[in-house]
Amino acid sequence: MITYRWYAGTAPDDVCDLRRMLADAAAEDDEAGFPKVTADEPDIAGATHLLVWLVPDERPGDGRRVTGVPTLAAYLRLEAGAGGEGLVRFVVRPELRSRGIATMLFEQLGLDVRAARGWAGTGVCALRGWARGDHPAADRMARRLHRWGVRRTRREWQLSMPLRAGREIGSGSGSVSGSATGVRAFDPDTDSAALTRLLAAAGRSPGPDRDGYLFVAPGAGTATGSAPGAGELRGAVSVDPDAGQRTEYGVAGRITEMVVHPGHTDGRTGTDLLVAALESLRDKGLRIAAITLDPDDEDLVRDCRQLGFLHDRTDCLYEVP
Repeated sequence: MITYRWYAGTAPDDVCDLRRMLADAAAEDDEAGFPKVTADEPDIAGATHLLVWLVPDERPGDGRRVTGVPTLAAYLRLEAGAGGEGLVRFVVRPELRSRGIATMLFEQLGLDVRAARGWAGTGVCALRGWARGDHPAADRMARRLHRWGVRRTRREWQLSMPLRAGREIGSGSGSVSGSATGVRAFDPDTDSAALTRLLAAAGRSPGPDRDGYLFVAPGAGTATGSAPGAGELRGAVSVDPDAGQRTEYGVAGRITEMVVHPGHTDGRTGTDLLVAALESLRDKGLRIAAITLDPDDEDLVRDCRQLGFLHDRTDCLYEVP
């Protein structure tokens, strides 16, 4: 059986045990590239913490009564956002995984987000959480808790690609060769306004750090239909060489975001931007590039496949609306 306790902040008496458990989980999940949760992160305003203990069976098979010591088995952090939505981060002690702890917890808590005081008295009226790697247990749990309205609402693909020194990007794919034509470095002094318009046209938020866009594809001299003309941008891409994402092939840099103007359909802009990003990561000494993409983005999926990206895992977002 399990027992649990809510805290407005992680309890001082348990923080050492929690820190050890989360460190063990981070080490276990490091190679898979799962995001780390630590007990030392700055407390997010409105965050609530839940500690879960596994209580040993007091009556083993021979009928004897045994007094066992509860083991800290899992940690849940609930981050309240705008509109009453809560992001759930949940970590189970590595050696206790596949024991049904998450299912037992949510069966006991329920997932009634319409209660007067929100889910489990936290004030949250909607829940969302990512299943990294789309572990089969997450899908089984979602089906079991279907009566509470749990739904899988989004998927993301995690792809990676080896970067070999002295070898042209994409030279092994047979369909695309690496030549980032028509792409140049992003200039924040002259490109910022055009980037804002590009992001708006693509339905993206500008975000606070425009300098993250390292390469842009300028528009043609004359606009055609809805395609961008002079002074505009056909696309932009950002990279993070210091992402430090560990993979079984080494530490990867990331292509963090790519956007192509929806009115530009030359079929090459996306490839050129990807090649420029990959070359920049390779030139910084990285041997692996990683990217997250929406599997429904057919153009980006095609460009990545043609260049030689390989599928690592699928992440799924589950929600209780």
